[in-house]
Amino acid sequence: KEMAATAEQPDPHAQWNADAKIYLEIIEMMLRFPKPLIAAVDGAAVAGGGGLVLACDLVVAAHGAKFGFPEPKRGIVAGIVAPLLSFRTRASDAALMLLTGRIVDAAYAHRAGFVHVLVESEQIWAKSLELAEE
Repeated sequence: KEMAATAEQPDPHAQWNADAKIYLEIIEMMLRFPKPLIAAVDGAAVAGGGGLVLACDLVVAAHGAKFGFPEPKRGIVAGIVAPLLSFRTRASDAALMLLTGRIVDAAYAHRAGFVHVLVESEQIWAKSLELAEE
């Protein structure tokens, strides 16, 4: 909705560029963070949220979690997170997600390697804490 509203502005590209720069700064800050970051995903982590997950060191996901980068369906590229997805998973899985905009389930993400632990929803925080303590 925000992108559609921005498209109505006189110069939408300037706003999209500014937003992308802020997002890149957040991702870079997460990647440089001196302590391990653990994502606990219990729902949808798509587009920008998917990138935040990829910037984490470890990922715990509930079986019902979904991941994806729907940007291709809007005619754009998930360029900021594409290298992260390729780093965290196999190139073939990255290509599938980045070129089709397909939303994948937690089981696929686990097999692809960017989800490390699958749990039931009610166990997600306990498992994340256990992983942090480990």
